[in-house]
Amino acid sequence: GSPWQIYQWGLLTMALSIQLTALRDMLQAETGQAVFIGRPENHMMGLYLWPWKLDVQANLRAMPPVPQREFLKAKKPELPLRIRVLVLPMAASGIESCDALAAALRAINDHPVLVAADMRGQVRIDAMPAEELTALFTAAELPLTLCLACTLEITAS
Repeated sequence: GSPWQIYQWGLLTMALSIQLTALRDMLQAETGQAVFIGRPENHMMGLYLWPWKLDVQANLRAMPPVPQREFLKAKKPELPLRIRVLVLPMAASGIESCDALAAALRAINDHPVLVAADMRGQVRIDAMPAEELTALFTAAELPLTLCLACTLEITAS
């Protein structure tokens, strides 16, 4: 890609990291659970935020070259940006998994807005069809388990 595209992708990656970290920190504080970003592969007990789909704006997919003076003025990524996240529990029992997800659901409902580094994140609970969940877990070679589907939309604050 062009230097402009690489620069914008770098800013988007930073925005995602900042907002996922803000979501992790909020869930950890509100649920009392250890919260990790990534797939639940290390078997540590807690909640996992598994970002699995990034909705990229069409204008970022095929950006034309940008004059150098415009490139140097750009300080923020192209927003809004949406990332689909699954909240997965890793617990000793099914009851503890249900309790952990219920606590995460309460936390998201109580704190749906995250503000960090001049960006605003809005967390929304989503419905996800069983077929889509099954396909996702199968492709990731993970056992199908209870989870909470969310969308994190990042905008400039």
